[in-house]
Amino acid sequence: MYRLVSIVCILASFACARGVDPVATPPITTTPDFEATVMQVARETVIGSAGQHTQVGVWVLIPPGTSANAVVIVSDATPVFLQRGSNGAVVSAKADALVTGDHVKVWHDANTSFGAAEAPPGSPEYSASQLIIVR
Repeated sequence: MYRLVSIVCILASFACARGVDPVATPPITTTPDFEATVMQVARETVIGSAGQHTQVGVWVLIPPGTSANAVVIVSDATPVFLQRGSNGAVVSAKADALVTGDHVKVWHDANTSFGAAEAPPGSPEYSASQLIIVR
């Protein structure tokens, strides 16, 4: 019995060390507002009405565009998930995991603005409600 417990502990320790994350359930289950390719990622610290916080400005290409045509603002409070492989399972992630070339599924709030400093010229700015990175 002692040997079995030891083996289970070693395997559990190995799995944790290898970064195996538990499957997560995104809170928003509707179809995403759009899917896009990440063209640029800019991390910034900003001062807002609630004080200092971190956000990520993600320039994206929404098809059928040929260059970055929107920015998605992902706050440190936005639920972010990572989906790998063909089984569709997702794990919790952070916006810091975003890299150029990622495919993203985006849900955003009702506020859309134009002329924001973070956005490509003439492009809309969206505030993400949820984001799934697909690799």
